[in-house]
Amino acid sequence: MINISYHLCLKDLKLTTPKSSILMSNPDIADKVSTIHQGIRTCPSESFGFRDYLRTTYSYTAQSKILLLVAGIRPVKDPLFLLEEFANSELANTMSFVVIGPLADEDYRDKFFAGIQKLRQQNVIYAGEMSMEDVHTAIQQSDCLVNSSTSEGMCAAILEAFDLQTPVIARENAGNCYLVKHEVTGMLYKTAQEYVQCVKKLMNSHDLKLKFSSNAKNHLMQSFSPEKERELYGQLLKQLE
Repeated sequence: MINISYHLCLKDLKLTTPKSSILMSNPDIADKVSTIHQGIRTCPSESFGFRDYLRTTYSYTAQSKILLLVAGIRPVKDPLFLLEEFANSELANTMSFVVIGPLADEDYRDKFFAGIQKLRQQNVIYAGEMSMEDVHTAIQQSDCLVNSSTSEGMCAAILEAFDLQTPVIARENAGNCYLVKHEVTGMLYKTAQEYVQCVKKLMNSHDLKLKFSSNAKNHLMQSFSPEKERELYGQLLKQLE
């Protein structure tokens, strides 16, 4: 039973380098520990049109490209980090920055809404909380999935974007670096200024979008598919027989 409990721990805690973290304090169990990644499968809604929803609810301009941030609204997700830089750049002339996610921190709520209200005229939109199916549709119909978190474990939104073949631009932190290989499966940035440059580069190259989307999908299927997760658990059970 000790084997299976360790494997479940690695999956559920979503640690960035789970095996090495556990072995630092328990080196004698090296042969009993391995990593099983969470399996990702998306289910976009067939009846929900994200751009139509934005146009009718928030006066979104249909020709505008969409940069989408999916996250719970709380400090660690840092949803305001990119907004002012976006609004003050030429990106705001042809793109919309849309944030989706529940209000997960009451103390942060007022600060967040003040920032959104201040930049509302610069194509910054908070679209509230949505069902999982509608979120997947929003990711699928956006031009880029954005991550601005100061810290991440195993970001589900990034993996969902990989599955839906939407390019990803993510803030550099340990968790995101574990998932996104810069210029291979997406792009990483450290500052808001770097983020703007990444967006410009991505939007100016159709080939780059295709490259990231294809590489990311392949990476997901190799390491984060439900089939792979099932296979690894099957191997684990055989080891315990």
